[in-house]
Amino acid sequence: MRSHSFAKIVTKAERMIKAMASLTIVVTMNGVAVAHGAGAPALTNGQREACILLERAMAERGLPGLTVGYARADGAVTEIALGHSAGDNALILPGAKFLSGSIGKTFAAAIAMDLYERGVLDLDAPVKNLLGTEDWYRRLPNSEIVTLRQLLTHSGGMPTHVEDPAFQKAIVERIHNCATCLFSALEAIKFVDGMKALFAPGQGWAYSETGYLVAGMAIEKAAGARYYDLLYARLLKPLGLNETIASDANVLPGLVSGQIAPEENYFKLLPLTTMQEGRLRYNPGFEWTGGGLAASSGDLVRWARLLYGGRALPEPYLHDLFTSVPTGEADARYGLAVGIRGRGANVSYGHTGSIPGYSSGMRYFPATDTAVAVQTNVDARDGTFDYFAALALQAGALASGPASNGSNFTGVRCP
Repeated sequence: MRSHSFAKIVTKAERMIKAMASLTIVVTMNGVAVAHGAGAPALTNGQREACILLERAMAERGLPGLTVGYARADGAVTEIALGHSAGDNALILPGAKFLSGSIGKTFAAAIAMDLYERGVLDLDAPVKNLLGTEDWYRRLPNSEIVTLRQLLTHSGGMPTHVEDPAFQKAIVERIHNCATCLFSALEAIKFVDGMKALFAPGQGWAYSETGYLVAGMAIEKAAGARYYDLLYARLLKPLGLNETIASDANVLPGLVSGQIAPEENYFKLLPLTTMQEGRLRYNPGFEWTGGGLAASSGDLVRWARLLYGGRALPEPYLHDLFTSVPTGEADARYGLAVGIRGRGANVSYGHTGSIPGYSSGMRYFPATDTAVAVQTNVDARDGTFDYFAALALQAGALASGPASNGSNFTGVRCP
């Protein structure tokens, strides 16, 4: 849901502990498991070292479970899984899905770019051209002049309903009265009805979940189709992102159970786990185009290389993706759902996200055409992704298999 700040990634990883441990490996090809457990092939020395490195870091952070994805320039993907699902202590295996929070915004923005490149909508025209006949839209701040590009770059001056106490109270009541009932995008948007704009469009930056829900409404109106239908047809299926699914229901196949800290989530969820008997304790569909996905870390690094490397859509789109605005942080800008860090050879692109019980992050490094992703099944903790990003690069490089034609996937399960 809310994205973490794009703090600088740790530049030096901890030195590896030169110790041996009892390890289990899962090796897959194209997402199909072929072996695991005691009879699995032995780990390489690099894979052992990667596990030890990540196990120590996970223990220091007090995380129940973790997956790390790493994608090389040749397209080979490695996913390392550690720890367990919250509540039942089931082992987390490569390919496991986590709610990825605001990383889902990167897909919503890509759909908007796809429609723009195909002439279906205009990113720089007022959104009122699409939604101006709707009463709810006309009551929103800056509704007369804000553009879709400004909504997608969080520069539209629109407040965010997520921080409104009235919304927080309403969604708590919904969850406690009917855990499977959807809190719709339109219901959420209406919480900013009549609010003052934070600033004139294009004159500042403020992260707005509401802006992304409004953008989703505009996307559907322009395309004449449901957002999730567009997502599967235009991105997930063509790109082979088979471990990324809509998080629009309480039962999501392959989802890891998360750990909840009651004092850290405004849902006021008291149980210690996000799931009971395979069912989420809340309907995550309220995120929609502001997040709205569950994914494996392997799929996140595939997506990062495709999106930021200019390979996700058939039309050229990187100019629009990276057209950005300052966020107020040093050397940090925000494009169409992309956090841009650094300059020149040190630039990197990515996004982070969280939702009660889960925290995720992904980042792409164009100088080496590599990507990392980190997901954990615990409430967001500041700096978690930044702390693990450099470790993920090191661990991924250690655990990678031999050079491949781009279709090879290696999954490693640590104890």
